Amino acid sequence: MQRFEKAVKESFANVENCQYELELVNEREVPELSIVDYLIWAVQRKLVKGEMRYFQSLFEKFGDVVMLYEEE
Repeated sequence: MQRFEKAVKESFANVENCQYELELVNEREVPELSIVDYLIWAVQRKLVKGEMRYFQSLFEKFGDVVMLYEEE
């Protein structure tokens, strides 16, 4: 977790007027984060690798999916 915290701090180091608060929590204390993490992973697999099976299994759970960077 220390590596993650360091990476976040470094990524914001050169950003002006940006305030953030980072709180690292154990997934055992907040199991809902595992669900969110899985959803994000499934979307990432679809976008980066074109692998649809994980995304498709969750598609009914999404309200909307907006492709912001999709080429026309």
